[in-house]
Amino acid sequence: MQKNLIFQPDFDTLVEKWKNMDRSNDEKRASASQFYDEEIFPRIKEVFLSKPENHPPKGKEYHGLILTVGLSPEPLILSMCALNPDQFALHTGNKKISSPNRKRSEN
Repeated sequence: MQKNLIFQPDFDTLVEKWKNMDRSNDEKRASASQFYDEEIFPRIKEVFLSKPENHPPKGKEYHGLILTVGLSPEPLILSMCALNPDQFALHTGNKKISSPNRKRSEN
């Protein structure tokens, strides 16, 4: 069984490094964002998906999911990975972005 990544000793160090990264220009902001996407969010996602309460009960499948879009993609990603719906729609306030039928994934 894989060790829970968020509880590794370096997680707090990684978060502090990310918080303290220079964001004074577009290139540096992009670098900080990439660091978060590659080093921090995967650990958060792993912990979230490892908890049974974040998944539907056994035998329960979701055929559709409607999500409201905010400023951060993380809640959408976590919800879609946990519930694994056949289809989803993103509500942006003015427009609805629908997905085509898709195959269920393994997260």
